[in-house]
Amino acid sequence: MTTTEVAAALAVLRCYSGSTDVRLLDSAASAGVPDDLTGIPREARLVTVDGRPRLEFDGVDVPEPFARCMDEDLLTALDRLRADPDADPLPEPAAERLAPPAPPPAAGVDRSIPEAFWEQVDRSPERPAVIGNGTALTYRELGERVARHASLLHAIEPGSRVGLLLDHGPDTVAAILATLTVGGVYVPLDPRYPAPRLAAMVAQAQVSLILTSAAHRSLAAGYGAPVLDIADAPASARRPDRPPPAPDAPAYILHTSGSTGVPKGVAQTHRNVLHQVRLHQANLRIMPDDRISVVSSFSFDMAVTDMYSAVLTGACCVPVDVRALGLVGLADALRGHGVTIYHSTPTVFRYLTDCLAGSVLPGLRVVVLGGEPVTHADLDRCREHLPPHGVLVNGYGATEISFAVQDHLPLDAETTEDRGVLPIGRPLHGARISLVAPDGTPSAVAGEIMISSDYLGSYWNDPDEARSRFDTDHAGVRRYRTGDLARRLPDGRLVYLGRRDRQVKVRGYRVEPGEVEVALGRVPGVARAVVVADRRDGEQLLRAFVTNGGRDELRPDEVRSAVAGLLPEYLVPTTVDVVPDLPLTPTGKVDARALLERHPTHSPGPGPAAAPAGGGLEGRIASVWADVLGRGDIGPDDRFFDLGGHSLLVATAHHRLVESLDRAFPLTALYAHPTVAELAEYLRTGTTPDSTAPITDRMARRQLNRAQRGKRR
Repeated sequence: MTTTEVAAALAVLRCYSGSTDVRLLDSAASAGVPDDLTGIPREARLVTVDGRPRLEFDGVDVPEPFARCMDEDLLTALDRLRADPDADPLPEPAAERLAPPAPPPAAGVDRSIPEAFWEQVDRSPERPAVIGNGTALTYRELGERVARHASLLHAIEPGSRVGLLLDHGPDTVAAILATLTVGGVYVPLDPRYPAPRLAAMVAQAQVSLILTSAAHRSLAAGYGAPVLDIADAPASARRPDRPPPAPDAPAYILHTSGSTGVPKGVAQTHRNVLHQVRLHQANLRIMPDDRISVVSSFSFDMAVTDMYSAVLTGACCVPVDVRALGLVGLADALRGHGVTIYHSTPTVFRYLTDCLAGSVLPGLRVVVLGGEPVTHADLDRCREHLPPHGVLVNGYGATEISFAVQDHLPLDAETTEDRGVLPIGRPLHGARISLVAPDGTPSAVAGEIMISSDYLGSYWNDPDEARSRFDTDHAGVRRYRTGDLARRLPDGRLVYLGRRDRQVKVRGYRVEPGEVEVALGRVPGVARAVVVADRRDGEQLLRAFVTNGGRDELRPDEVRSAVAGLLPEYLVPTTVDVVPDLPLTPTGKVDARALLERHPTHSPGPGPAAAPAGGGLEGRIASVWADVLGRGDIGPDDRFFDLGGHSLLVATAHHRLVESLDRAFPLTALYAHPTVAELAEYLRTGTTPDSTAPITDRMARRQLNRAQRGKRR
């Protein structure tokens, strides 16, 4: 063997085994103990077969596709090293080509979103465009509403950021399209977020104007930007006559969790959005008769794909606010509005199907799940609740690119998948997926997912973060380092394995534990804090462990309540444990495993011992809460959210209470009256002392009061 042959063989062995500790054996040695993850041994013999070099393993059945790729890569590495001994021997493993190239979507990305929208208005003016909140708009009517909203924004400069503080429904769709029509960049602001979080988003995106409604006008007034109310739009307005934005101009800024405690802004261009829409249209075969749900908040990229895939293709967009309507309301909307394509996180889908009681959603033909690992049990749920001709689409992506990988599973086809996590699939057109080892070298079978694409977003006003996550690949194409780990199957599909860093997904939301720790550190009395991901009943949750430095008494419920006044619900820890110290590993880092072993998962306590809720109506409410929250000591003054509740558990509790009490009442009542006693009083009388204020404004005041109390203590 020559030195070049040895170098080439070792490079291929490193690439496929996933290990840097590889070696070549002589012909007398027995080669091959397969790696637990890749299935490829770290030791092999280099032999010659028919004049061609080959890596040989004893007693190890390397899948034929991988064996074929290794042969091809060995020749490639030899050729490259013979031409240049200092060259990278294997910049692009042949295994990346196991997945057949995805067909390109239809043309039409070199334009702006408003151009595509107004073209659709002219093409199908009387077709349904948006249905939601008791409103149904045709494309003509949606266009008229967009024009009226746009007239409010006539003075903004191109590229100005416009905050949209609106409820989940047709008005948000119209406001988004109006902002884009006048050349602005929209920034969704969820009215249910705590005021400090909204202020941070407004500041980070440098919002110059906030568009809102009467229900949220007082909330919008506190962020130092001019406020306009959509109710002040004229009764009619002409379509704005403005030059369209450039295809590479930013269209929106969405905010994700940031490890420094500041939300991270991700900007996407018009071209990138249109690319995703054309992919979605082709892959799901979207037709004008389709009705597409928008279940996710407009603050998240799921809603981007869903909304635009409807209103830019002639289909109908159906926004459904699960937080307002509940799970039964979601099911009713899917049935009543004839939704054909449903998209959510697996967690939301599981809660939805739990309340269907075996019934089928006859109109659904496609269920798209993403944001979390999808399991074979989710496929079983689809088979139970969808028609036999339906399809489950498992999607993988990020706010920085939306979908990059998909797998389509027809429900009437036999599956050979393991009973665990389903593959996330193969790369979509316009995205090259490479796997890299911890040292950054290519890894053929398992490693960190890197996405190379001409359709990547960018970080807004955050050059340091951009430098750490974006670079260029060997072909000069921009590349995004996801932090996600995956394994490649012999057929080219990828299986998601988890994260290489501390980032976690909670109900599909991206969470940086460091951001939660920063917020905990702002609570008076907290000396140190660490946030750890844990699982309970199959669901990922956040657990916070805090110390008080021996100075002040800390109550877990008060700590959690204070954090709820600073962060969105999905970032608030389910449990808070006050501990005497944080155990450390030998390297000086907090030992998360030791914390979880010392403090097994439990339901969060209410602080001081709670008196039982008693009998009657209070007792029935407490019984439902105890069942939903998995605990048995619900007191009359315990707050649902301080006991570890979140929006999906609220929806479940609402569904159970409606059934148990045989009485319909709005889900929002549980947000407005979050204790057993308050809810019972509301159900008896229909009023509470502050019931004249809009629910979201009352929630905002409570959040502000909590934060202010925390600062005063």
